[in-house]
Amino acid sequence: MSELGRNGFIYHGEGRRNINFPVGGIGAGCIGISASGRLTDWEIFNKPSKGTFNGLSHFAIKAEKNGKVVDARMLHGPYDEGQIIGHYKMRLLQGYGHGTQLGALAGMPHFKHNTFEAMFPTATLSFDYEKFPGKVQLDTFSSFIPLNSDDSSLPAAFYTITVDNNTSDVLDYYISSVLGNPCGYGGIHEYLDEGSHKTLKLKKGKDSSFINGDISIGCDAEDVSCQRYLFRGDWFDSLTVYWDEFNTPGHLKDRFYHEDEKSANKTGHCPCDHGALTSKVTLQPGEKKQVRFSIAWHYPEQEIYWRSVPEAHTKLIKNYYGTQWQSSSDIHKYVFSNWDRLEKEVFTFRNAFLNSSLPDAIKDAITSNLATLVTPTIMRLEDGMLWGWEGLNDATGSCEGSCNHVWNYQQALAFLFPDLERGLREGEYKYRMMESGGLSIRQILPLNTGYFEITPCVDGQLGSVIKAFREWKLSGDNTWLAENWVSIRKIMSYVWSPENNDLWDPEKTGVLSGRQHHTLDMELYSPSSWLNSFYLTALKATSEMATVMGDKQLANDCDDMYTRGRSWFEDKLFNGEYFTQAIQLDDKELITRFDHLSHVVFDGNGKKFDTSLSSVYWSQEHQQLNYQIGNACGIDQILGQWHANIVGLKDILDSDMVDTALSSIYCNNFKEDLWDHVNPCRTFGLEGEGGTINFTWPHNDKQAIPVPYADELFTGSEYAFASLLLYRGQAEKALNVVKAVRGRYTGARRNPWSEIECGSNYIRALSSFSLLTAWSRQFVDMVNGELSFKPQNQVENLPWFSGTAWGVLATSDDKFSIQVLKGKIELKKITMPLSGLTPKQASLNGEAVEVMFDNNQVLLKSGMTLIQGDCLIIANKV
Repeated sequence: MSELGRNGFIYHGEGRRNINFPVGGIGAGCIGISASGRLTDWEIFNKPSKGTFNGLSHFAIKAEKNGKVVDARMLHGPYDEGQIIGHYKMRLLQGYGHGTQLGALAGMPHFKHNTFEAMFPTATLSFDYEKFPGKVQLDTFSSFIPLNSDDSSLPAAFYTITVDNNTSDVLDYYISSVLGNPCGYGGIHEYLDEGSHKTLKLKKGKDSSFINGDISIGCDAEDVSCQRYLFRGDWFDSLTVYWDEFNTPGHLKDRFYHEDEKSANKTGHCPCDHGALTSKVTLQPGEKKQVRFSIAWHYPEQEIYWRSVPEAHTKLIKNYYGTQWQSSSDIHKYVFSNWDRLEKEVFTFRNAFLNSSLPDAIKDAITSNLATLVTPTIMRLEDGMLWGWEGLNDATGSCEGSCNHVWNYQQALAFLFPDLERGLREGEYKYRMMESGGLSIRQILPLNTGYFEITPCVDGQLGSVIKAFREWKLSGDNTWLAENWVSIRKIMSYVWSPENNDLWDPEKTGVLSGRQHHTLDMELYSPSSWLNSFYLTALKATSEMATVMGDKQLANDCDDMYTRGRSWFEDKLFNGEYFTQAIQLDDKELITRFDHLSHVVFDGNGKKFDTSLSSVYWSQEHQQLNYQIGNACGIDQILGQWHANIVGLKDILDSDMVDTALSSIYCNNFKEDLWDHVNPCRTFGLEGEGGTINFTWPHNDKQAIPVPYADELFTGSEYAFASLLLYRGQAEKALNVVKAVRGRYTGARRNPWSEIECGSNYIRALSSFSLLTAWSRQFVDMVNGELSFKPQNQVENLPWFSGTAWGVLATSDDKFSIQVLKGKIELKKITMPLSGLTPKQASLNGEAVEVMFDNNQVLLKSGMTLIQGDCLIIANKV
């Protein structure tokens, strides 16, 4: 892992090779930037676009002295990618054996030295070269602001270019921003002088088949010129002429083509029209100035390209930002009017992590995975509801529909953007819940056009109940719970419903059995600790919600099932070392009793077909069941306990058993070096790297055909495991696990901002946010006005997020403080270790306040409302 600098993690040498840092908005798409400053992965068209350049889009700079050009360079550092072949499938002369892609602009003059420093949502690149008079810095950021989902969903990328004249001469610097028109040739380019900023907007022409919309680049410098069109030509003419013109003293001169004007053969190697904005700044010796640019896009229609759509419905749906803005130039008006505020709030959020006492590996894991939220993994539909993939392929999404058993692991949205997370719950109830109460594991688009073919899955179904409990506790909103209680109750009741053909628990025993679909894409046929830990957590959550809703019978039933289920769980599923699955692998009847049910299988091309369960789950040769856990030690064996810790339900299982099981996972599954690991599955870790394997069989009793993905590494599961270790106070082991994961994402082999599983930017990896709640052992109960912490160390400086507010917690030997940086929180009780605080006094914003102390609790007599800027201090002396 890279070392931490002033602006984030610094990436050197080979660690720069695979960097692609996404900049954009939640559900709005993004533009990537490489370690060398190249703009790549233009994922702004409501779908993935890995490895792509938008024509010749770039920033460049030149210096002039006394009206003569001293030097001119692309704002790029040394080229640090492959030179035999570019990424993925390229056009003529841009693929295998043709050198670097033209869009990488590797053959153009650029800076010899360049550093890259980043912590999402910000990145800083610096450039210098002895032949260029001055130093240049580029800062870029996403408008990613917790508790402000609309500003965080802006379809825009922000760039600030700082020029430092470190010479003894007065110099004129010209900064050029070239933007490609993605619709190709024949587009309409408009220059708009908005007073506070200038904008170049690029739209498609009347004959273009490109999707509707536009893209623009804006600049707020005082001295700006526009070249609406770069020269149109064949071969490499556009770039050749542009660079010659840029190396001519002064601004670029304007050029204009009529929409129907033909020029040269458009089958050459420059794929589209371009335009440029150029700003000029004059600097005295030792002077430094900034110029701000923004790229905004407005492509408001999403095509459902991945499945057939009923004739009665359209294949085009509108995205959320299409309801907020009329064009990209409108977005720029908002961007430049609010830039200072947005930038301040973004950096406040980043600095809360950057300056925290969290270990570097945990900072890295949390912040890097947040970048997935601004990639095409996430969409925002017209009403603002989120919809997402599991991950991304190069040009298509991977596994549609906010898959509930994978999205179970994602914990960031609930704390950072609770309105979006509650929207996911409400969408489940409205669009995914069947009459039986079963949940479709994927949300089909267009909405209200059917359910996914596969049977409801246990972890996704019960995870929905647990997450409803989480949303209720974080919001403190009993009205929200009441409005959705019928749906939550029905989802839980599906477990024992007569309409549940998979027979999870028809007798209300508190133990799951029957046919159980799950996130490993197959079925279990006997009780497992993994899925039953979900059940126990959901039963406890339902009991508490039912009590508040006045549903005493359901609360009593759930309490009874929990008690009996836990007793059976600990007696039958704990083998003295770890929790496992109670199954007779030679009992074919476990499968055949379900053979009357449809079983859908998808082949490698995404085509589905039905087959009998026995043909899939029974090995005639080995005379045993396929795809079961058996006596394996699984990384997720008590994943329900992880969920319980996050939502404040504490221990659902015997504490000593949990500690023993976690030690067994660490001993058997965690590997410091994967060199000798046998993995016939997908490879997410290689020799020289470490990780925690999904399943191991310590007693050499692995069945012939084990559970799928057994030998793989799921970063989302690794983070959940590390968090469980933290909740149990095993920080050293937890850090080893996290360091091993992030050791695979250093930039040398993989992109630090794109953890992979079934595709890149994989949503399961957002379990990493739980490392924060686990490190501080934070518990939030806004229903009862309680905020609780038990940090790993006596002296800490940590960000906290309650669902209604966020801020920074600072602890020392003789005091602690809770500062609110955004939002509002209504508190009645704060729980913190207070052993070092005697006597205890409290102050709010420097003024003494009366509170009561009871052991580790600070009781606020009539409650206290803290708003942005407030700081509550508990200390020996005020």
